[in-house]
Amino acid sequence: MSPSKVTESVLIIDANDSVRKELTEPLRRMNFVVLVARDTEKALRYFREANPVMVFLDLTLPERESEEILQFLAKESPDTPVVLISETQKIPEYAGTYSLDAYDVLVKPVDAALLAHVARRCRFNARLLDAAQSHIRYLERRNVSLDVRIHDLEARGTKLVRENMEYQHVDRQNRQEIRSQMDTERHLRFVQVAIDKASDSILVMRRDTEVVYFNDAFVENFGEPGAESEGYDIGGLFVDKEMGAIVQENVETLGQFSCEVPLYSVRGFDVPTLVSATAIADSGSGESGVLYIFSDITEQEELRKEAYHDVLTGLFSRRHFMNVTRSAMSGARRHGQSLSLCLCDLDKFKEVNDTFGHRAGDEVLVTFCRIVEKELRTEDVSGRIGGDEFCFIFPNIAAKDAANSLERIRMIFQAHTFTSEDGTTFSCSATFGVVDLPDDEVNVEQFVELADKSLYKAKKHGRDCVVAEMVLMEDSEE
Repeated sequence: MSPSKVTESVLIIDANDSVRKELTEPLRRMNFVVLVARDTEKALRYFREANPVMVFLDLTLPERESEEILQFLAKESPDTPVVLISETQKIPEYAGTYSLDAYDVLVKPVDAALLAHVARRCRFNARLLDAAQSHIRYLERRNVSLDVRIHDLEARGTKLVRENMEYQHVDRQNRQEIRSQMDTERHLRFVQVAIDKASDSILVMRRDTEVVYFNDAFVENFGEPGAESEGYDIGGLFVDKEMGAIVQENVETLGQFSCEVPLYSVRGFDVPTLVSATAIADSGSGESGVLYIFSDITEQEELRKEAYHDVLTGLFSRRHFMNVTRSAMSGARRHGQSLSLCLCDLDKFKEVNDTFGHRAGDEVLVTFCRIVEKELRTEDVSGRIGGDEFCFIFPNIAAKDAANSLERIRMIFQAHTFTSEDGTTFSCSATFGVVDLPDDEVNVEQFVELADKSLYKAKKHGRDCVVAEMVLMEDSEE
């Protein structure tokens, strides 16, 4: 049965209606059957009847009830994941006395993305445990069958020994070889099943590019390798053809190589992939080839993008922008190059939100960022560091030259007409303060503070303007 057809239930033990709603809706969207218990008696009954894949326990329940539930789970089902819902990350002392496999703690209010991540991991672990237990039962049945065969062979061997003593040593050696061969075959079958069902795509090729093996995941993601007369072109998987050649060259030179690159997928879109290639050789036959493992890192890439970028505008987040600025300052000083930094505010943005609504405010922010992206150079860096606050880095140019680009942005933005939901038209403006990186050893926070002082002067000047200046540290201190 495929995972999508398996009915999986989760048990929520929670007396709090609001928290229960925060958990129930996201879990149901993930196709879980959600069971809710408000007291210990119902919780234990649901657990025995439904055998849920995970349990969410709200620590706002009385300590005696929470402890009773944990004691039951530790005794009856220690492998079932337990997720504690708490006001803090700290686990109560009584919870640590029960030998449950592991705890996860979700802090109120529960973050939907974190909840989904925990639920997916618990679901994956539950399925993995179920598969392992099924395979253990299969191996136990196989062991019984093999034991019968071994017993039969031993009986036959004993008979032969009695009939002809001179073959005793040969017979014993043969039986040992048979046992070893059966163990090897059992091991190879197990390894074969594991590789066939691995989530990563696996491909094995000889040096002459002949395909030796590929698993189910490879066919699902990249299609079945054809029987080309000249061998399989592994480079055809790579969006960047040169990168495909680089991987093969490095494997031949170093013996192994890994990289993160986009690959063509049979689904019709590029897939961010961790490619691991290792040279392999069989000393017995003298054959050699390459083992390729392709791991889909789409989820990691999305998490990385969320961590580095502002969700609404797509610009760098404050933290990532500060890190990039810190690196740019170091590079400019090391190579003796110019570097200018701009701080920008959208004028009276709060009035836009209050008058026309947050949707109109979001449109203003997105429009401003599109103008910025179009007008700035490729090497320039932009970030959103606050609600209507933005920062820009200009490598290799002074503040007075960067002011030209900022003036274009200011004029285009000021000339843009917005329309609210009720049909009212309005316009917005922005104020910019840009400064050069001083010769003094300032840190990134001090550099931003200098730009902020320049922005303050622009606001004092009447807003909707660009102020560019070279600020010395002693001027700033005054």
